[in-house]
Amino acid sequence: MRTYWYDGTRGPPSGAHDQIARLPRVKIRLGRVVRHEQKGVDSLIVRDIMTLAGRQAIATAFLMGGDEDLREGVREAQDQGVEVVLLGIEAAGEENLSPTLTMEADDVIVLKKEFLAPYFRARSEPSPVSPRDSMSLHDVGKSFGLEVVQGRPSLDLDDLRKVKPKIPSDLDGELLRRARAAVGDRDLNEPERVELRRGFWGGVLEVPNETQLRS
Repeated sequence: MRTYWYDGTRGPPSGAHDQIARLPRVKIRLGRVVRHEQKGVDSLIVRDIMTLAGRQAIATAFLMGGDEDLREGVREAQDQGVEVVLLGIEAAGEENLSPTLTMEADDVIVLKKEFLAPYFRARSEPSPVSPRDSMSLHDVGKSFGLEVVQGRPSLDLDDLRKVKPKIPSDLDGELLRRARAAVGDRDLNEPERVELRRGFWGGVLEVPNETQLRS
C-alpha cells in the first residue's frame, strides 16, 4: 500500500516535509500557501486519484479530505471501477466534511478522538521571538546578503535592488534553509521570517549603490 501525503508550502520543502518524503511507501505532494491559504492541493489529489484509477493501479482509495472540490475526482475514479472510502476526523464543532462529497463516496469512516489520541499531541504555542533570537536571525540574513553580493560576480546588484522587498525565489529558498539550520531545523514563524529577510536586505544594501558586480 502506498500513502500520498498532501500539504502546502510557502517555499522549499520544510524539514518535516523531507522526513515524511523519506518514509517507506509514502509520496509527498506539495502545493502552495498564499496568504495563509493552500493553493493547488486539491487539484493534486484529483490528478493522482484519476491517474491511478485510469491505470487500474488501485481497487480501493482511502481519501482523507473534506473539500467539495474533490468530488469530481471521486466520481471519475468510481467510473473507472474504483471504490472510494472517505475518511474524516470527528468534528469538535461544525461539520468538516462536504455533504456532497460524503454523498458521492462509497463509504465514510469518521475517526474518533479516542482512536487518534495515542498518536497525536497538542502542538504547543511557539514562544515569542526574543530580542536575542530576532537579532540572531537578522545576523543570519545579513551575512547571507553580504555573501550574495560579494561572492557572486555575475549578480547584477541594481536588478536585485529593484525587486526589493521581494527576494528572488532561489535566494529566498537558500536563505530559509540556512535560517532553519541556525535555529535547530524547525520552520520559522512569520515574525522570524520578516526579521530574517530584513537582515538580508541590510546586507545587500550595505554595498554602495554605485557598486555593481560583473563577471
